[in-house]
Amino acid sequence: TSMPTGVTMAVGALSHREAIVKEAAIRAFERWANAESLRVLENVSLEIKWLSDYLECVKSDIREQLCLS
Repeated sequence: TSMPTGVTMAVGALSHREAIVKEAAIRAFERWANAESLRVLENVSLEIKWLSDYLECVKSDIREQLCLS
């Protein structure tokens, strides 16, 4: 389970200018893999192709884990 501080930090990291920081944030949500993580990630839009592809894979994996797909 994530702590509120971790979620806040990860949400902030999604807005960072460096792709590697955004990737780390997505990884955190991927590890937590809960409904809150999916809700946050569903509202993220990324312009970097590889990072956007990774985001889509993570969202799909979380949906599957939560039996939503």
